[in-house]
Amino acid sequence: MQRYLPSGFGYKYFSSPFQGANVSQFGDDINLGATFPPLFRYDENRMSGGNPATGWIKYAYPDSLLRTMRGYAVNFGASALPDTADITGIVNNGNLTLTLYNHNNPYTLGFNLVGNPYPSPINWDAASGWTKTNIDDALYYFKASTTDQYGGTYSTYINKASSDGLATNIIPSMQGFFVHVANGAFPVTGTLSLDNSVRITDLTHSFIKSGEDESKPILRLTAGFSDDAVSTDPSVIYFDEKAETTFDSKLDALKLMNTDLKVPNLYAAGSDGSKLSIDALLFH
Repeated sequence: MQRYLPSGFGYKYFSSPFQGANVSQFGDDINLGATFPPLFRYDENRMSGGNPATGWIKYAYPDSLLRTMRGYAVNFGASALPDTADITGIVNNGNLTLTLYNHNNPYTLGFNLVGNPYPSPINWDAASGWTKTNIDDALYYFKASTTDQYGGTYSTYINKASSDGLATNIIPSMQGFFVHVANGAFPVTGTLSLDNSVRITDLTHSFIKSGEDESKPILRLTAGFSDDAVSTDPSVIYFDEKAETTFDSKLDALKLMNTDLKVPNLYAAGSDGSKLSIDALLFH
């Protein structure tokens, strides 16, 4: 299966749609022996290593398994030219389940990097087929910087609201993304399950994220540097009759901080101290 990338610059969040595929599948696209690792997995419970212990762990080992439903950060290098990545194997099918956690560690904060396990797009808002036990309703996508090979920005989707107008409920094949396990009595255990009924045949959505007309009125604010028109970070406010001033996992999306140092971070503040990229407010 192939995934066309309009630009091969920097990191892309990938997942494997196959059983038993391993990291060596990326060997024709990246240098697995590079001094700085070109491929990472993410461990929500990482407590040591790194500076700081952000959750990212080197995974550029050819024989390591690309685990079903897991996401991986793959750095395709410094060239902005188009690239086509490919993986081969026996496709995943049917019911799949992944157990996730929130240990409330200072840098990972309950975020888990997962991925679309099927060779087709999937609908996060499908009427049936999902089990999201202790999983917030928001999706978090990553977009590589155009100038920083090791940085990028995050966009968010929840409840038909998109932080940047591009992130949607349709998750392309081979797409990795973050989800957040609910806060509570730590550690919190979450379950993410899906079956074939969440799969769709809409192939128009590009990798990473794509446009969609929003179905509700929103207020989108952006912050950026005056001398750099592309350095903007969006934040969304919308109105909902069920909204509260504190974080609501069904209506609000938390803020994942950008890693591109040339882009600021804009977010709303909930009354409980939460930082929100999408904030639902009660209309008075």
